[in-house]
Amino acid sequence: MKVTGVVGLDLSLTCTGFCRFDLHRLDHVMCPITTNVKQEPSVIKRAVAIAKAIRALICVDDVVFVEDYAFGIGKGSTGVTLGELGGIVKAVMMARTGFEPLTVNISEVRKFLCGDGGLKKDMIPREVMKRYKVEPKTHDECVAFMVAKVGMAVMEFHATGLPPDGAPQFQIQVLGQLMKKFDACLQALAKKAATA
Repeated sequence: MKVTGVVGLDLSLTCTGFCRFDLHRLDHVMCPITTNVKQEPSVIKRAVAIAKAIRALICVDDVVFVEDYAFGIGKGSTGVTLGELGGIVKAVMMARTGFEPLTVNISEVRKFLCGDGGLKKDMIPREVMKRYKVEPKTHDECVAFMVAKVGMAVMEFHATGLPPDGAPQFQIQVLGQLMKKFDACLQALAKKAATA
């Protein structure tokens, strides 16, 4: 299996952030995936609609990274509904790619972005603009972009054994922790690639 893209997701029942880096074209696509509770009150139907929309945007040889649950933050969803959304999306992504999505918590994303795991939520877009010269339209897309950036760095580190060129020390530290966390999944991915 040759990885074709790296996907970052920031899951929400109202506005899921989506970002995919294409490793062949060396570009990325970002978009929000929205649902409306007034038009569809069923959490499960909305979660399935989000999962189907994401599935249509990814390739079978993509690796998917998802922001881990942050139940205390609140995006208009309870912990139960976020869990239902996450479970459905992860199951659909696993069926599509053959691998369970890898989860990155928001503190890891913030540390990777600027070295500060406690960076305030409203400061993330400014830091993304400063470091990457990208201005996502929504906060959810911004977080999805960063989750995908972390995923790209993880995949590069896994493939080469080295952190990305020019990575600051705080990113290297986060990558070291993530490589341990994802070791079993990355080994399974490497085995699949070797037999493909």
